[in-house]
Amino acid sequence: MQNESPPINVFSGVHSEKINTYFQNFSRDQFDKLISNETKDTVSTEMFFICFTNRCGSNYLSQAISSDGRLTQPGENINFNTVVKISKDRGFSSFRQYFLWLVSSLKRESNFFGCKVSPDQLFFLYKQGLLQLFKPKPKFIHMQRKDVIAQAVSLFIANKTKRWTSIQDGEDFAVEYNPSELISIVKSIHYQNSIFESLFDLFGINPLVISYEDFIRNPNESIQLIGDFLNIKDLKYVSENVTYTKQSNEKNDELCYRLRREFSL
Repeated sequence: MQNESPPINVFSGVHSEKINTYFQNFSRDQFDKLISNETKDTVSTEMFFICFTNRCGSNYLSQAISSDGRLTQPGENINFNTVVKISKDRGFSSFRQYFLWLVSSLKRESNFFGCKVSPDQLFFLYKQGLLQLFKPKPKFIHMQRKDVIAQAVSLFIANKTKRWTSIQDGEDFAVEYNPSELISIVKSIHYQNSIFESLFDLFGINPLVISYEDFIRNPNESIQLIGDFLNIKDLKYVSENVTYTKQSNEKNDELCYRLRREFSL
């Protein structure tokens, strides 16, 4: 029996589905069939991915990674709205075209490119053959929170107020306790992290795990660990170049307390 590759929908999500929908009407062009000299230079880029779930602190970490000026701040460059807009503007007919242009545009003299990915985006990159294309192999940083209840509360509040980062104003919205919604978010965060762990196992990846709590406690130490992991000598955390701050307040504390008390043994 002939082996079949895993179907695209094994770990699919909204971003990968909408990107596929956009590009499905384009025929494969020569860019996908022929690796030019320029592309060969691009695929030799040192690649790293920050694997994240919402409200795990990945924006804060990304800005900290780039704070000494040697790396471009990793962003959410594979979100479908970004991919489709830029592809329309530049006439790209495949996701591979978009992604190789992205790497070539954002890597610096250090020859490093970083990007944030959700679980479905990581699998989508694999299905597109892009994780396999780069030499040396990409490296992966898995950003997590030890306190998933606090993360769920943070996401719950952000969904209501639309204040996704500490530098946004958001909306004036009275957030009321909703245990059912909070429990669903807790389950979703654990599920997404389990998908990452499944993919790491399948791909034979040993990620660097960075916890939000350890990073907040000692950002210098976390950035040094990342520098050592990426083989970037003396990567530093430069606090004056970091605008993100911890967002939690009394409302976060109240909702965490109420949820824990409700289920306390």
